[in-house]
Amino acid sequence: MKWVFLKIPPGNTKEPISGAFFDSDDVSVRPGNALVREGIQNSLDAPDHSGKPVSVRIYLSGDALKVIKASDIERYMVGAWSHIRAEGNGLSPANTPKSENAPCNFLVFEDFNTTGLTGDQEQQYLRHGVEENNFYSFFRAEGQTDKDSTKKGSWGIGKNVFWRASCINTVFGVSVTQQHPEGFIMGKSIFKSHAVGKESDRKYQTGYFGNHTTNSTDGGMVMPIVDQECVSDFVETFELHRRYGYKNTGLSLIIPYYDKSINEKTVMQSVIEGYFYPILSGKLEVTVDTPKTGAVRLHKESLIDKVEKLGEEYATPTILAQIKLARWTQELPEKDRYFLNPPNKNCQWDPEMFSDGLLEKISEEHNSGRPVAIRVPMRIHQKSMRETDTHFDVYMRRVGEDSEKPTFIRDGLIIPGVRAPYMRGVLSLVVAEDRPIAEFLRMAENPSHMEWQHARLKDEYRGHKMSLEFVQRSVFQIIKLISQSEEVDKDLLADIFSIPKEGDKSSADSPQSVSPKVDSFNITRLQGGFSINRNPQAGGPHPSGLQVYVAYNTRRGNPIKKYTLEDFDVKSRPIQINSKELAILEKEGNCIRVQIQGEGFSLRVTGFDENRELYIMVNEVLQ
Repeated sequence: MKWVFLKIPPGNTKEPISGAFFDSDDVSVRPGNALVREGIQNSLDAPDHSGKPVSVRIYLSGDALKVIKASDIERYMVGAWSHIRAEGNGLSPANTPKSENAPCNFLVFEDFNTTGLTGDQEQQYLRHGVEENNFYSFFRAEGQTDKDSTKKGSWGIGKNVFWRASCINTVFGVSVTQQHPEGFIMGKSIFKSHAVGKESDRKYQTGYFGNHTTNSTDGGMVMPIVDQECVSDFVETFELHRRYGYKNTGLSLIIPYYDKSINEKTVMQSVIEGYFYPILSGKLEVTVDTPKTGAVRLHKESLIDKVEKLGEEYATPTILAQIKLARWTQELPEKDRYFLNPPNKNCQWDPEMFSDGLLEKISEEHNSGRPVAIRVPMRIHQKSMRETDTHFDVYMRRVGEDSEKPTFIRDGLIIPGVRAPYMRGVLSLVVAEDRPIAEFLRMAENPSHMEWQHARLKDEYRGHKMSLEFVQRSVFQIIKLISQSEEVDKDLLADIFSIPKEGDKSSADSPQSVSPKVDSFNITRLQGGFSINRNPQAGGPHPSGLQVYVAYNTRRGNPIKKYTLEDFDVKSRPIQINSKELAILEKEGNCIRVQIQGEGFSLRVTGFDENRELYIMVNEVLQ
């Protein structure tokens, strides 16, 4: 067994690996967070048929207590060091071990009650329409995936977070499957193409640890090691909990020389923030294990107690409140859920979605401080299919005075970067688990599963932008509609817009043919837009911020209410926003929210249809 890097044929000058692998992004800035998200996601994608929760163990050796001596890891690095030292291989010299005799710190990521890396180990190429091959997808494929739409992730490059967590871009794997109950070992390194010795002797970017099927270094395949004595020694060396036998199927990954920014705290924070929902639902258990702290097990019954004991250093009060709200959703009787009517054909929020008296009931429940559960129906129109009925759930609770952004959960996976308005004193979860909406949102995700981007949906779905906005702005729209019900809570939307005083002519329900003018600022019409500046004649306290709503004027009704995304989106072209002495906190749909940072502030917004009249509503936020 040894490391093998195959030779690149003459004339092949293209860099085989995507440069994005080495770019600086969330994966390289926060490798621990990325590893936890991708690793647990992959484990949840591969449950066995036992019905037991997927169990994950994350072990960190530390830098001193349990590192492996160079003499003990030497047999697993045969043939590797000349490639690790090669110039131009993409590794950071500052992070690469200074000596082959240096001890090895290591990270272990193991899952249990999972299937392991199943599939044909001799498969060389991606084959569509055949049985899923997890072994090929993990160890042999580059930038490919064979996950279908029911899986929580679909990006083949996502697995690269394991290699990027290693200072030498190297990962070992031990897997037990029903096909291979005795277990097998495989290793893989991902570099840039590089030369060892002569420049003409260039090697492919990918190297494998295993049994080479030919003596030639420019051909053949590297196959997993199945010798039981070798597997047993490997398991013992890295102190794995994995053992032989079909009852112990799953995958153990070993990351040698792991990035020193990864520690027990960063891992625990990532587990709590990213996966509290499937833990509470009983689908997942996670143990974070270090020589210093011992094993800390997070499961359905212990999660809240453990998080409270760990304290704010590991989970903020907001995260703890989200966890408690999520636990409430798990125990919710169906009769206590409010059910809305479907939206109109343009997928817009409207009071008609609420049956008679329902808005008032939800408002009363919410204002009392009790949690509220709302089932929101909608239709998804995939271009190759008819419209499909689906739904998602909104859970919200009024808490404190701080501004919070909704937490979006798709198939148990928390998507932290979704763009949505912050809400003052409203803690909320938006949960999408019904298959059509979950598939729709999965396709909208970027490769790291951090945010939703409507452009990713345009080839597959009709009305994709409006449908995505419908989900993203759900909490904002529900709160907005509550505030407009008969019993208005005047503080509910204080961070989003002001509830006009009686007789205030700038009310959204009293549209004017010209822009409203208020004491603290002036609004000036421009060609294709408008500007807002401080009124030098203004007296009294100055506002700390402004909420600007804009729409095309209408002959009847409220222009703001009649706005649709088909008119424009202030965050997208052709709309252009320029500001001075302002911090733009939000630009979404027809709303721009800013914080004033100086008396000479100005906001200039252009790019609107010059043949249509603008209606502009500006509301102040006072300290």
